[in-house]
Amino acid sequence: MALAGPAANFTLMLIAAILIRFGREYGWFHRGAEGQPSISGTILSVFFALNLLLGVFNLLPVPPLDGSAGIMVLMGNDTAHRYLDWLRTTPYRSLGLLVAILGFRYLYGPIEAFATNLLIFAKF
Repeated sequence: MALAGPAANFTLMLIAAILIRFGREYGWFHRGAEGQPSISGTILSVFFALNLLLGVFNLLPVPPLDGSAGIMVLMGNDTAHRYLDWLRTTPYRSLGLLVAILGFRYLYGPIEAFATNLLIFAKF
């Protein structure tokens, strides 16, 4: 249940990617008279980027983000229970979130570049 938010973000991102690919393939996006990109292509691109951003950010294993509970899937039973108890009692939630926000700018750039290149060059 903890990973429902990122899963929804990545699903919406995939839908936007498919619409962008079809739009480029079938010429749905036309430039305006002044060379401006189409509003529908711009909206889909922003929708793609925002859902990628939110999905990746929510996967960070820092409380109160979804990744802090989702990482327990990779742990054993005893370790997961100790981690859950630590999450409930630790006073460092705000500090972890601050570190995640400050460090995320270094993490997101390569992920966005990869996703954008995949969107542009992949044949799906």
